[in-house]
Amino acid sequence: MHRRILSAVLSIGLVIVAVGALLAGTGPASALPDLGWGDEVSLSPWREGDAASPELAVGPGGDTFAVWHQSTGTRWAVWANRYDAANARWDVPVILSRGPNDAFIPDVGVAGGGNAIAVWHENYGGRWTIFASRYLIGGPWETPVSIDDPAGYDADRPRIAVGPASNAVAVWTQTDGTQWFAYANLFDPGTGWAGAQKIDPLSGPATDPSVTIDIAGNAIAVWREEVAGERSIAASVYSPATGWSPRTLLESATGNAYLPSVEADRNGNAIAVWYQWDGATYSIYANRYVPMLGWSGAILLETSGMEVSTARGPRIAVNGAGQAYATWAQWDGTRYDVYYNYYDPSTGLTGPILGESLSETCNFPDVAIDGLGSGMIVYRALDPTGEWYDMYASRIVPGMGLVAIYTLEFLDTPVADLPRVEMESTGTTHAVWVQQDAEVERNGIRSNRYDAVAGSWRPWGADLRVEYDDDGWTTWAETAVNTAGAAVATWWQDDGPVSSVYASVYGPAAGWSAPAPLKEGRSDAWESDAGIDDAGNAIVVWLEPFGGVTSVYARVYTPAAGWWPSKVISAPVGDAWPPPHGGRGTGPRSASGRRASSRCSDGMLPT
Repeated sequence: MHRRILSAVLSIGLVIVAVGALLAGTGPASALPDLGWGDEVSLSPWREGDAASPELAVGPGGDTFAVWHQSTGTRWAVWANRYDAANARWDVPVILSRGPNDAFIPDVGVAGGGNAIAVWHENYGGRWTIFASRYLIGGPWETPVSIDDPAGYDADRPRIAVGPASNAVAVWTQTDGTQWFAYANLFDPGTGWAGAQKIDPLSGPATDPSVTIDIAGNAIAVWREEVAGERSIAASVYSPATGWSPRTLLESATGNAYLPSVEADRNGNAIAVWYQWDGATYSIYANRYVPMLGWSGAILLETSGMEVSTARGPRIAVNGAGQAYATWAQWDGTRYDVYYNYYDPSTGLTGPILGESLSETCNFPDVAIDGLGSGMIVYRALDPTGEWYDMYASRIVPGMGLVAIYTLEFLDTPVADLPRVEMESTGTTHAVWVQQDAEVERNGIRSNRYDAVAGSWRPWGADLRVEYDDDGWTTWAETAVNTAGAAVATWWQDDGPVSSVYASVYGPAAGWSAPAPLKEGRSDAWESDAGIDDAGNAIVVWLEPFGGVTSVYARVYTPAAGWWPSKVISAPVGDAWPPPHGGRGTGPRSASGRRASSRCSDGMLPT
């Protein structure tokens, strides 16, 4: 059974009472609790239509860019949003595509200074065209420009890689009217786009390109190409001195290959991954490139016995030192699981290793890696009810393996899909994914951020019982944690003639206090919630009849005085029944200082 540290929930129509506004004081400095991931937020404008195909890029300073395509009601447009690391917030989403026709399948890359470039394909001028737009620090996004071959026909599936000096390479596929080729265009911040060119004019029909770039401006493009009636994986290496090399096939096995992806370290060492049919099933393969030596040859990332079951959707992440993670979803005959393989230049491959310990199907993984070799895999997992998917993250540490599994959202809606994840070298992480909105029943883009400074990766302690007595059932437990590790828990419990609200306060040194009954009247009380500020002052709110109407009550706790008398805080004009939201019920909500901002199923998995 997975534990979840519940996060702050949004206030929903009632007065929000913050202890920090009522009481003065500052909390003591102490070790941080295991915070890590925060609350998921919506990046897309919820009043618009369905959104899909999110992509993500994180800069060294923490500035993060997300792009996606979304319906405006009259057309599909490409949108972008930027996370401002200095102010710890997302900006307002903006439309990048020109219009008035549809635009799809964006990608984005970010440079060392925080400048970014987004690319997408758009129906413009009678054909599908590749556009690019650049963002310079301070904004706004520049007017989009066409970067494909103007003499060609339809162009599709652009990808982009941006170097630390803001140089970039975009790749896509484009038809000349009879065949699809892999194309590229190089960007220099001083001179702009160099012009579209076929990467290899002698290559076969191409699709599904991917590209990476190193600090010197060397690039590697990979794509799927039809050769002798089979779909193979091809690659070409770009050098500023010599241009693009003739394409090389990365595998020679029979059977169709799909969805190549490539990433490089700072010195141009790269790893490409893909999945391929062997006549009986699909398996995961990789090939490593070393400058001056070339490609080392395709290898199977699954161990003997695993290759008898289907594996799909490989993703690769490489850090500046050449450490890497590959991840994929593997079928075991009844369900999919997420696996990963770790590569270190000094020790080689480790794995494959199971990347989660959940009981239901897990698939569509993506992976990121920090500067020390720790990784984060984000994926979706089927809820035990089988009614919806939830979004999870697994934290991987070299030498320790899987150390934590986190739930990134609690929306309980049928759609949670297509996650993307990126990490700074420090370990701070952003994830984005597609999620259905429970209120307007459309798919939007949501995000969550992992704070590597706050995440302490401590194992969980033993279970402790904090309920009041054995007189009746208990339910609706809520908790809140501050940055010093203090906490408050509240629940409601049947104590015989009526249901009552109880609370217990936790201090890192003192542990849990004896539960305190908070309700002072003779009527039922129910649906409580709690918050706590950094000084350890807490507040609990709940519903209880008063004066013939259902009212919202509150009690404040201070470390010096304990629990203050209860007080009615809702207006005496009628029943207080806030609307439901997010699948979390209908009770009043309190936001006092901070709620728990980490969702960890098991802080340290048992061995």
